[in-house]
Order: sequence, then structure tokens, then C-alpha cells
Amino acid sequence: MALAYAVVCAPVIGELIRVWPRFYPTGDDAVHAIHAHDVFSTRTPLLGMYSGISDPGKAFVYHLGPMVFWALAVPERVFSERLGIVIGAVIVDIVAAVALLRSVRRTAGAMAALGTAALVAITWWSIGRQVLAEPWNPYIAVVPLMLVLVYSLELANGALAPLPWTALAGSFVIQAHYLYIPVVLASIATGIALGVVARRQARSPVDEPPPPDRRGRRAVVAAGLVTLVCWSFPLYDEFAHWPGNFSRWIEALRHVQGVQLPASEAWHYVVRSIGWIPLAARGPLPGLTLFNLPFAVGALATIVALAVMAMLVATVVAFWKRDPRVARFAVIAAVLVPVTWFGVWRLPLSLPVIPVYRIVALWPVGAYVWAAAIVGALVLLGRTDVARGMRVRASTNAIALRRVAVVVVVCAAVGSAIVGVAGAQSDRPVDRTDWASTKALVGPTLQRLPHDARYRMRADGGLAFFVQYGIMRALLDHGYRAFVPTNDVQLSRDYGSNDRHDSTLLVTTKGGPLPRGERLIALYEKSTATQRTLLGQARAAAVAALQHEPLRLTSRGEQERRQASGLARVYLDEVQAGTVTPEHILDSFLDHMVVDSRRNPSGSARTLVVGSDVLPALTAYSRL
Repeated sequence: MALAYAVVCAPVIGELIRVWPRFYPTGDDAVHAIHAHDVFSTRTPLLGMYSGISDPGKAFVYHLGPMVFWALAVPERVFSERLGIVIGAVIVDIVAAVALLRSVRRTAGAMAALGTAALVAITWWSIGRQVLAEPWNPYIAVVPLMLVLVYSLELANGALAPLPWTALAGSFVIQAHYLYIPVVLASIATGIALGVVARRQARSPVDEPPPPDRRGRRAVVAAGLVTLVCWSFPLYDEFAHWPGNFSRWIEALRHVQGVQLPASEAWHYVVRSIGWIPLAARGPLPGLTLFNLPFAVGALATIVALAVMAMLVATVVAFWKRDPRVARFAVIAAVLVPVTWFGVWRLPLSLPVIPVYRIVALWPVGAYVWAAAIVGALVLLGRTDVARGMRVRASTNAIALRRVAVVVVVCAAVGSAIVGVAGAQSDRPVDRTDWASTKALVGPTLQRLPHDARYRMRADGGLAFFVQYGIMRALLDHGYRAFVPTNDVQLSRDYGSNDRHDSTLLVTTKGGPLPRGERLIALYEKSTATQRTLLGQARAAAVAALQHEPLRLTSRGEQERRQASGLARVYLDEVQAGTVTPEHILDSFLDHMVVDSRRNPSGSARTLVVGSDVLPALTAYSRL
């Protein structure tokens, strides 16, 4: 088992080593750090992070509970203010992965646990290493979600001891992000139902009643207590602030804003997950591939997906009585397929595109379904006459064959660990200017701001939005009184202020002279004067071009607009409406989406990007 533990721990530790020198909490990570620090204070959070399904003009909606902050609270206090939440995420990943392997060992033995370790490492590699050692709420729940799936199988085989731990892990995953709710509830409910059947089948046919199962009763009571503790704070919020967050969350789901996927596109996502090649084995995918997952699904992927589902059904039918453990594995996997489809289909995206974190459950579910199908296929093959004959001939060399099998599994596990450690990020390389700029700004800001004032954070610019939370976290950790505007979606619940005595601390990415009454506190600037001049000239040229001749769509461009979806449809709609801004012209997405009728009479796409790739200036101001 030590090797299995090493296989799943190595990729997590490897990612921690990668981010150790550069990480600095900004944006949502900084908000996580603020709430984690508040756990042991009078501002202890009752709910999770802000949710994008909030209705405009109504009270903000948050994720269902604060368990992510509970998990990060002690590491945030014990370790450095910069890396505490990352170390907390590492602890969550490792504990969940080790618990997963121990559950598999109890169910199927040590060799199965080692093979599972290899499967887990490959799945992490395919999702992308950004989900490991990451405190962000959608990603910190990925490994615990895999643990919930494995616990469900153990429950399905009649075990009750894992029930409290299942309640703990399931509550953590659901409170982290609502997108996991269908998979978690369906897997746990199926596991419990199958477990009831398994315990009835295991009873002695003698008429005497079975002895009382005191350990099972204790496990059930413990699970109830764990569930009550995990949900006590959200329940308190619901009744203390009636109607509370849960009521507002249900109402927001009923009137969700944004794109709703067609059922066919949701099914295509599931086909990508369980078809050929399954997402869990494809490796980290580039952004364009991820964006196009629901489109142009090939016949091979669909045929393999249907074959996998057929294998699950055949396994259940063939082994429900002869080998119930294999059949129960297949039942849970079969249930997950339509549940995942339903979850993706009804997912309230609230965004013009589908970000990867909204569909990240496809990777663990696909790995689980394929594992169940492979186990079922192997057992079915083992019951054939050919397999029986091979076993008879191999009985004389059983020890040697067993050693070969062990060597193969060990090599696969070690190779998977190496692949996991050397893995890449999916989607695209992420620009970490926010880390570098926040780290550079925090020191001078703390040195130059007096402690006796109240500071209200404000951001002007995309990058500045993320950096402001990193600076606020540093101010709070050093005893400053820092607040946000009352309309801030992330922190206004606990830190909103409109006090006229507040000094405004402005974080901006826009250059130019300081406005009257403001003074410079800190500056982060990595671009040269020449680069800034070129960027200014490019923006000026873009403005002049739009004023002289707005962009238009040709007939071909209009046809593409009607067929497009996601971000492409958003931009093409703006071209049609004549609302394209210079910022959009400078956006690389327009390279292949905009069609200019006069300069391209044929309707072919052309590049409209101008300017240069310049690291934006970041300035912190204080109105004192």
C-alpha cells in the first residue's frame, strides 16, 4: 500500500513544489483566505463562495456551506499567510486520495488499490494539474468527489462503517460547488439502496432473527450527527435570515440567467466522457479542444459510449446473482451516466461560455464508468470456456503468472505517477501576472498606509479586480480595517461599507496622471515606455477605425452567427448590433469570428488584432 499512497501523493506534492515560489492569493483565492481566517473569529462564515447564479437586482446567492473554509482554516493560521491555503488544499487532496485507496483495499484488495492509484493519477493528469493543490472551491472538491464515488461502492456491498465518512465527504463536495450535487446525491443514494439489498441477501435463511447490528446502528447515528454538524451553519443562516441563502438559491435556480444547453449538446459532453478516447485518458487538453467538446462528436466516440453502457447493463444482468459485487459496481456506474447528462443539461451556466470548472465532474465520472465496464468485461471473459481452459493450463505456473501480474500493475502505477507529476495545465498556460503584481504591491502598501484609517477597496480594470482582494487580505492579516463597497459580490456580506469616513484604496490598470486629491501608494510596472506608447497608438487606431466604419457581417458571417454558440455567438451578436469596442478588437477571440463586409467581400475571416502583448501597469492609489 505504501507504493499506492506514493503514486497518488506524488502529483499533489509536485504541484505544490511548482507553485511554492510564485503563488500569492488573489481574486477568489484571496477571498478563500479571508474567509478561512475568519473561521476562528466573530465573523465566522455561514455560507460558501459567491455563486454566479445570483439574480441581477436581488440579494446575492452563495454556495451552500462553509466547509471549504473550515478545511483551510487551520493551515491558513499555522503556515505562512501566502501559502497557508495552498497547503490546506494539499492536505485535503492527500487525505481524500489516501482514504479512497483504503476504501478500495477494503472492497477489493491491495492489488486493486494499486491499480486504482494508477487510474487516479492518470485522471488527474487528464484534467490538468491545476486542480491539484488548488484551494479554489470547484477544484478543491475534485478529489473528495472521487472519494464519494468509491465510498458509494463500499456502501453498496453492505458496509455501514464508511457511512459517517461518506456524509462528511459528500457534504464537503456539495458545499464546495452546486455543480456536483446530482452526481453526489445519485451515487450515495444508489450505494445505500444497493447496500440494503446486499445485507438482506447476506442474511441466513434460518427463521431465527439476525442478532442486532450495534456497530451498524452506531455508524448510522454517527452519519446523522456528522450531517447535522456539517449543515448546522447553513441551517442557522436559513432561519436566522429568513428567507435565507438556501431559499434564494432555489429561487435563483428557477429563474436562472444565461445560457441553457440543449439536451443534445449535454449528451455530447457525456459521450466525450465515456466514449473513445475517454476524457480521463486524453491528457490535458488545449482551450480550443475543450471549447469544442460538445461539437463534431464522431461516430466512433458515440459507438464506444453506447458499447460501454451496454457492457454495464450486461454485467448487471449476468452477475446480479452470481457475482453481486461486480454487478453493484456496474449499477452505480450505469446510474451515473444519465445523472451526469441531466446535471450538464440543467446546469445554469450564467456565462456566455462553458468554463472547464463547470464540467470537471466529467473526468472522474468517466474514469469510474470505464473502470466498471472493464471489470465487467474481464469477469465476463473469465466465465467463457476459453478462459476456463487457459486457467487450467496456467494452474501449474500460477505463482509465476501472479508475479508477472504484480510487476505489470506496479509498472503501470509508477508510470502513472510519473505522468501525473510531469503533467501540464489544461485549457492553456495561465498568466500569473496577478500573483506577481499583488506580491509586489503588498509590501509598499503595508509600509505607507497608516493603521488608524478605514480603507474601502475599489478596482478599475480586469486584473485590478483580482489584485484588490489580494491586497485586502494582506491588510486584514496585518490588523488594518479594510472593507469593500456594499455591492461587492464576494465580500459585501461581511465587509460591505458605505461609511463616508472610509478612505478609498483604488487598484487600477489604467495609466495616466493621478486624479486630483489622490496620491500614489505603490506601483507595479513591467512594460517599457515604448510598449506603452505602441499600445496607446493601437487603441487610438482602433477607436478611429470603429468611428469611421463600424464592423458588419456578410451573408456568410450572418449564417455563422446563427449557427454559433457560446463566446463566438456573443461576439458575432455584438458585431451585428454595432457594439464592438476597441477592447474587443484587441481581443484575440476576434481573429476568426469577425467578418468585415467591405474589406472581405468573400466573407472570409481576417485578423483584426492590433497592438502588442504588453504586461499591464498596475497602480494602487489611496484617496486620503
